[in-house]
Amino acid sequence: MQVVTTNTRITVQQIPSPPLEEKVAEGRMRRSNQMTQHRIISLIPSATEIVCGLGLRDQLVGRSHECDFPADVTTLPICC
Repeated sequence: MQVVTTNTRITVQQIPSPPLEEKVAEGRMRRSNQMTQHRIISLIPSATEIVCGLGLRDQLVGRSHECDFPADVTTLPICC
């Protein structure tokens, strides 16, 4: 999932991860369609609230100096 912000427009897009390849016996490759964990950095307070409202708080890893709601996001590092 990707959250894209452009000025005041916020878009959430589901982006499938490319298949992962694992080396198995005899040099053959096996493909896996496992999704990878995505990380989100929010640069505007309204986007932070939306990300948390969508249930993606666990993927939020950074914030701007203005983001302070919900209260637990203040524990995240400030990125700008």
